[in-house]
Amino acid sequence: MSSGYEELCQVLHAGVSEDSTVRTQADNQLQQWEIQPGFHAMLQTVAADVNLDSKLRLLAVLTLKNGIDKYWRKTVRVGGIQPPEKEQIRNTALSAVFTESDDKIAKYTSIVVSKIARLDFPKDWPQLLEILVQNLQSSFGENVNAGDPQLQRLQHRSLQTLYLVVKALCSKMLPASRQNFRQLAPQLLQYTATIFRDRCEECFRLSGSLSDDMPFADYQAVTNAIQLAAVALKILRKVVVYGFKQYHQEGGVVEILGMLLQYLQRFLPLREKVPANAGGVKRPLNTILVQIGKVFLDLEEQDVASFVQVPSSMLVVQFYWSRLEASSVPKDDIIQEKMLIQSLRLLKSLLKNPQLSQPLGVDIYPTPQDGLLDALPNSSFTQAESPPVRRIVSETLLTPDFVVRACQILVGRYMILNDEERELWADDPEEWFVENEADRWEFSIRACAEKVFMDLISTNRALLQPVVMSMLQEASASPMNESSILLKDAVYCAVGLAAHDLYEQVDFESWFLGTLVAEASTGDTRLTILHRRIPWLISQWLPVQPKPALYDPVYRLLVGVLTSENDMVVRLTAVAALKKVVDDFGFELDVFRPFVAPVLDALANVMADVDGVDCLGGVVGCIAIVVERLQGAIVTEVPRLMHILPTLWQRAGSQEMFRASLLGIISKLIVSLRAESQQLHPFVIPILSYSVNVSNPAHVYLLEDGLDLWHAVVTNATTCSNEMHQLLPFAVQILGHGSESLKKILAIVECYVVLDVRVLQTHGQGILAQISETLGQSLRPEAAKATLHCLDTIVQATYPDHLAGLESVLVETQVVAKLIHTVRNVNEVAIVIVGCIGVLARLTLCDPVWMLPMLLDAGGQDAPTALDVWCEKVDHMSQWKQKRLTAIGLTSLCGTLCTQTSAGDSADLLRSLLGSRVPLILPVIASVLADTQSRKLMPQYGHYRHLNGEDGTELAEEDDGMDDLADDDDVFEAPVDTDPSSSLHAARRRQLAARDPGVWAPGNTEVGVDGTRATSSDGLKAYVAGVWRAVVGVCGQGLLDACDGIEEVRELLATHT
Repeated sequence: MSSGYEELCQVLHAGVSEDSTVRTQADNQLQQWEIQPGFHAMLQTVAADVNLDSKLRLLAVLTLKNGIDKYWRKTVRVGGIQPPEKEQIRNTALSAVFTESDDKIAKYTSIVVSKIARLDFPKDWPQLLEILVQNLQSSFGENVNAGDPQLQRLQHRSLQTLYLVVKALCSKMLPASRQNFRQLAPQLLQYTATIFRDRCEECFRLSGSLSDDMPFADYQAVTNAIQLAAVALKILRKVVVYGFKQYHQEGGVVEILGMLLQYLQRFLPLREKVPANAGGVKRPLNTILVQIGKVFLDLEEQDVASFVQVPSSMLVVQFYWSRLEASSVPKDDIIQEKMLIQSLRLLKSLLKNPQLSQPLGVDIYPTPQDGLLDALPNSSFTQAESPPVRRIVSETLLTPDFVVRACQILVGRYMILNDEERELWADDPEEWFVENEADRWEFSIRACAEKVFMDLISTNRALLQPVVMSMLQEASASPMNESSILLKDAVYCAVGLAAHDLYEQVDFESWFLGTLVAEASTGDTRLTILHRRIPWLISQWLPVQPKPALYDPVYRLLVGVLTSENDMVVRLTAVAALKKVVDDFGFELDVFRPFVAPVLDALANVMADVDGVDCLGGVVGCIAIVVERLQGAIVTEVPRLMHILPTLWQRAGSQEMFRASLLGIISKLIVSLRAESQQLHPFVIPILSYSVNVSNPAHVYLLEDGLDLWHAVVTNATTCSNEMHQLLPFAVQILGHGSESLKKILAIVECYVVLDVRVLQTHGQGILAQISETLGQSLRPEAAKATLHCLDTIVQATYPDHLAGLESVLVETQVVAKLIHTVRNVNEVAIVIVGCIGVLARLTLCDPVWMLPMLLDAGGQDAPTALDVWCEKVDHMSQWKQKRLTAIGLTSLCGTLCTQTSAGDSADLLRSLLGSRVPLILPVIASVLADTQSRKLMPQYGHYRHLNGEDGTELAEEDDGMDDLADDDDVFEAPVDTDPSSSLHAARRRQLAARDPGVWAPGNTEVGVDGTRATSSDGLKAYVAGVWRAVVGVCGQGLLDACDGIEEVRELLATHT
């Protein structure tokens, strides 16, 4: 940046312009300058210049804040802020916090200080906290003028800056950083606790005169005191929670917790006295009340066992519970609601927590100086004699009377739908349903009460079972009025939540048929709440008591509830229940079959009446489960689904995430239909074109699900139609695009090639060019495996009819050259080299004459050829099929010694080079033959019987050559297809394996592919014997005599005449 300070000011001025075009240009210019040395220090200078416009200065400090996030770390390579500039910024920032006249700019300057502190304290900025504490001491001294506005501003900014710095330091998770903060915690605790206590006492002293006609000076004093106390409490919370481990052993922390409980009890009555127009007092007072609860909750969450051992802890929980007992669900009082939720959460943490089982006095968090064994009890006797922490809770809080009373209060008061929820239900049913289904129980009284009830009854089952059953009987016998209906809904909710705990007390079949069916069938609008609760009850109880006789009436009831005459919340709840019932373990297709058409029609009607995408997605999810469970039986319902799905796709509009869910259901439908899915292609292919086109911005949301659908379409297609063929250019684009979709798109290409190898005539050049680009990169083993598997399948499918055309493309795209380069690369990992050798072996057995010069080319260097590395890496091959392919490929290559009849120096040289490597090749082939014999003897002698049946029949039958299909399918697991072996692609793969020379060896065609052919090991032996007899006949017996370790080959030649 050459124009200096004035030019920066001009750009910042443009950055606050009302013209969006001017602002955009200014932002671009600032982004170009931000990597220049001195830029951020100059921003700080601009922010401190009081002669400039405040908006311009604010933009400068905001740009500085963002620049610190990007360029302050030492690991930044380009544009990192250098140490001299950092030093200048640090020295100026802290002083600017206290001297700045604009409160907003000072606030963001404090944030700048905190961000720097997180990265530089204590190593590069050790004096930071010392300076902040000195400012606190000077501004809160005994002889200061509390009414001085300048002093008050200094107090607020000192505390606020200290809070931001402490908050930033607490966010550091490394053990060394945590230990550094714990060393500072006692001093910080002392200062902040003193400030908090003094400000609170001052507030109570002045609050006696709180009234609507209170003098302004007194009102300002109370406001200032309560605001400072609120900020000090925020600091205190961070210090207490993150500054101590076994905090019950820290006298200062124990004292603070007792003090907070006392101030909580004193502030609550004060809150009622604050006039409605005194917002400056009420807001920080509300902050204090909520923050005190957060202190207790955070301490419980950090270490509940330590919390329980604090003397005042049970008093805290009892006080909060007393608020629950004395209150009801508040209306239009957010602070009261938050405090009641805190009461419930405090109790919940003490009900079902494994930490409460540890013995008293045991430190489960050893210090770095201690060993792990030092933190454990001295002996098992010590642990047995020490009572668990849970005993404190049981004896002082969770007494039988308290547990029963808590259950009754939770169900009878806080699990009831309140007025506000019922109003929202009436105004916006879909929004109410979405909020109710969301798992945000920490922010809702009723949802939190339900969670507490579940933990309460699961830990006190014997005590509360009769209580809940008594409440159910009373609710069932009560007259039908609004309050009794609301109570019955809450009791039904409790029975549903406790289904596993009331398993032996409730006969759901009798209750459902005798009571619930009648209540769900009545048209009384007063029972709408129960109409919604009954489908929910079904979803809770049917998986617990899955009686076969229940499913038919359950389906009948749910279909009836889904009708358009019912409330929308009731219908949406029935959809969720139906989804859970159909997806249950006890689902039987024959029972559900008569309800398929009514269910689909009812779900279509619900979708027509629903407006929100979230609710629409729930219905689509239910249809997806129905389609998945029906499998092939869905064929008869295709017309209904094709009436629903196109409409949904068009209705989705720009909601691409919803369209992604539609792709999922279409994929499941394709898989269920198998060969019949061809009829859906006129609808599916355009959707695929939209979803997998990387030029379409929507592909960011749709690509993954679109590839799953594409894979399902190709694997279950009967022929490669013109429409399917037109999708292949997208595959070439995605291969070049890279990303995590590589495995999926390679699997799709494989499916195309196996379906119709003629697709390579038009798109083979592009596909292989992209594969070549991929091979030229440093691939992870998984990506390399998928790429090489696809390439192997292409070679396998083109043999023998289309091999010549493929060879020219392989040379043109340099695929073979890159395979050989990878094999010869000594820095490449073995698993990738072995995969490349597998492809070279297949090419060799298909056309050994074409491959021979490339395998023997040393690149003009004194280095091993690809053939040399091939022979060396045989021991790295873990799969039997790789070794078998190697043996066949090497044998086919050596067969050129007797079939290579062309004259000339080049041919003679190749024969000479190959002949000199026979001592390397023959031991490899002999080793594979020995492995073949060992695999046959394993079941006979009982080896590896734990891998098979006792008689070893599975392993004995493994050598039929068809086991390769299982290995192939492991490369990509289709997430939609739960039974990929039943797909049409799997059948085509089996046909391809049945004629694969890498399985049966070339020429092993005496019998057909109907299972009567000789085993692959017999074919291998016969092929090896035939080729080497011919080689010996041409080259002489001396070729074998020069080789060691080839007894298996000698024996084979002797026995196969």
